[in-house]
Amino acid sequence: MRHRTLIVFLLLTILLFGITAQEKELVVDKYPNALGVQLVTDYGDIILGGLSYQRWMGKIGTQILGGALINNDGSFWYTVLASLQYRLFSSDFADWYSGSLYLNGALGHSAGYNTDQGDGLSTDILTLKPKIHAGFGVGIENVFLGHLSYNLEFMYIATYNLSPSVINPLTLGFAFGTSLRYRY
Repeated sequence: MRHRTLIVFLLLTILLFGITAQEKELVVDKYPNALGVQLVTDYGDIILGGLSYQRWMGKIGTQILGGALINNDGSFWYTVLASLQYRLFSSDFADWYSGSLYLNGALGHSAGYNTDQGDGLSTDILTLKPKIHAGFGVGIENVFLGHLSYNLEFMYIATYNLSPSVINPLTLGFAFGTSLRYRY
């Protein structure tokens, strides 16, 4: 009888702790939104940068990048890039440090209204040079102190230059992205 009582007591204790034990909420789930700056470059022709917003909805994330620059000569460029992300792994390694590994797919558009040098007899001509970008790769997010997020992204980006004067409009290259955001 004592053994049965002890076994029932142990089973009830294990069941009670199993019901009341809750898994700790991850930082990226506790603070799913992030706002900051981002830069994507292939060390050559592509430089995309600007303000960035990211949101995680469970394992699925979205990211939007938008930026623009205007020069004194009237030339300018702008960037709009949207990403869909899938979180493969995430963990809170310590109270002050968390990390995630995710897949990243991106689609975007950029354009520059640049100055082309004329023949020296006429004024400089501003021409629009639009491009479409599509990429796929992996990203690593590091979150410090629950809020400061630093991301590194590595991906292949295909760029299609929409300018009619370009002979080979399609390029494919390896790109690197980084961002600094505040997670809230």
